Amino acid sequence: MNTMKPFTRKEDGTVKRSFIAFMNVALIASLLTAQTPPPSKAPEVDKTPFKLHLTPLPQLAMPDLGIFMIPELPVESMIALEHMKLVMPQVELAMPQIELAMPQIDMTMPQLEMSLSMLESPMLHPAALAEEISMISPASLLAGQTPQPPSKSQDPAAKAYQEAYNLILDQKWADAEKSMDAFIAKHPRNSWTDAARYWKCYTREKLGDNLETVFKHYEDFVKSKPKSSWADEAKTNMIRIASVLVNQGKKEYEPVVRSMQENEDEEIKLQALYALQNTGDERALTAIINLYDNSKSDKLREKIVYVLGNFDAPRVIPKLADIAVKDMSNSVRRSAVYALGNTRKAEAYGSLKQIVRSQADIEVRKAALYSLANLGMSDVIPFLAEVATTESNNDLAKTATYSLGNFNSDEATKSLRVILKDAKSREVRKAALNSIGNRHDAAAITLLKEVITKEADDEMRRTAAYALGNFKEKVALEALRELYTMDIDIKTKEAIMHSIANNGGEGAFDFLLKVAVTEPNEKLARTAVYSIGNLPEGKRNASVYLDIIRKSKSIEVRKAALYRIADDRDNVSVKTLSDLIREEKDTDLKIAAVHALGNTKSDEAVPALLEVIKKDSNKKVRTAAVNALSNIGTPKAQDALLQILEGKTKE
Repeated sequence: MNTMKPFTRKEDGTVKRSFIAFMNVALIASLLTAQTPPPSKAPEVDKTPFKLHLTPLPQLAMPDLGIFMIPELPVESMIALEHMKLVMPQVELAMPQIELAMPQIDMTMPQLEMSLSMLESPMLHPAALAEEISMISPASLLAGQTPQPPSKSQDPAAKAYQEAYNLILDQKWADAEKSMDAFIAKHPRNSWTDAARYWKCYTREKLGDNLETVFKHYEDFVKSKPKSSWADEAKTNMIRIASVLVNQGKKEYEPVVRSMQENEDEEIKLQALYALQNTGDERALTAIINLYDNSKSDKLREKIVYVLGNFDAPRVIPKLADIAVKDMSNSVRRSAVYALGNTRKAEAYGSLKQIVRSQADIEVRKAALYSLANLGMSDVIPFLAEVATTESNNDLAKTATYSLGNFNSDEATKSLRVILKDAKSREVRKAALNSIGNRHDAAAITLLKEVITKEADDEMRRTAAYALGNFKEKVALEALRELYTMDIDIKTKEAIMHSIANNGGEGAFDFLLKVAVTEPNEKLARTAVYSIGNLPEGKRNASVYLDIIRKSKSIEVRKAALYRIADDRDNVSVKTLSDLIREEKDTDLKIAAVHALGNTKSDEAVPALLEVIKKDSNKKVRTAAVNALSNIGTPKAQDALLQILEGKTKE
């Protein structure tokens, strides 16, 4: 008797083997018994959607990520470095939120993966299954295979695949192999190519090739396309062929069979695990714990840990705590720690605290700190503060500090102040500053101002200045403007200007424009120009930078404004730069304008650059214009360069 594999529909329309209900198997069996050709028209399908019970995603205490305005890097490499000076502190400021979010995302991923797997292998409605079966040829069913149904598409590649596939259905193996070969050669990256490669392997077996050679064909396919929807079919055939080879005395294939069968068993166990997670009863919990105790697969144990965390039963927390300490895999232990925190139960506190104080892997201990914060208990705050101020490992001390930032309470704020004062490491103190900067309250603004004006460490002052820029309130902008007028170091003043731009409130533009034009310190004036570029659109445009060029006495500041104009790369910026080149008398500034025009990459810039080459009396300026045309690199710019080579412009 022919035994068949059950089928499910996947998103791409392919048919995949899966472990599904007896009703589906019975329907296939009845079709095989009847051995009737597929109906010309698929039967009507009941459109009532099946119900899929998914465990709700856990309620995660996600931190407020805020809005961090990372400026776009300008085209001109000269000021790219200046922008990196702004980007890095802002990324650093975001780190408390990013660090606190990652464990929550890690805990969410298993749920998403399980949900997707369940959706991929649903219990098909009998009528829907009948429609699935109607698209499969009896020849392919009797062959024990699960071919992809011929496409109804009018796409030429799909037609070519269908023609080759029809030869498979007709069991014309030699012709089928040639057709599949031709399809692969002509369509190496088509959506049907994996199917063609699979069928090419299959035809080699049917043509009587040596079984070891056929096995190698399938193995090469699986290695090159491990995520293909056809990889499972190839693996199944590899197991079958390897079993035959073992029976022929080739014992070297025994480990292959054993390994691949274990992987298949694991997939079936995962399907059962996904189903059991929704029951929530004691028998299911016992079965899941037993499955963990007997599993050698890290992947399976990690999924079990997540499912365990969704059970509300007294023995769950002790089991998770035991896994967190004793499992052989760091990844599984870390998952167990996150699951403990996600229970939000006070009983998990002691276990998590013990893990932090243990000699476990650093990443596992960090996970325990994040999970303690996720419990949301006020009792956790003193412990986190103690770790932050006494722990010799900087990573752990910083993690404890970031975790404290997840608490919106006066006690947590006081603890962060203590860390800022007493922590052994500057990095930990900076973490405290960044966490304070994300609290968005008046007390935090006052504290950051104190650090900027009184702290002896210049890096700490700059960190505080950047943190203050994360506040969008008017009072923060006023504080930044006031701080700029004080007698503090230049680098901190640069950080203050970047933060004024990041605040972007009313008065920020006027303040930065005034600094750009009137500040005697050239470095600070240039920083003001860069900062204007990070204000919201509408506040920064070509006319603003043109005004700076006309009013500033510094050539470097005027160049910075030029490059800012070029950053917009629109017709307005091209026209502004072109006009400036015609009017400007200063050679250095004119050369800078020519380079900026080239950096627009616009065909609209070509006539102005050609005009410079033809008419400008300064050889350096003309040479810069040639380089700018090369930088644009479009066909129009290349034609202009050819004109130069052909002598249609003066030397």
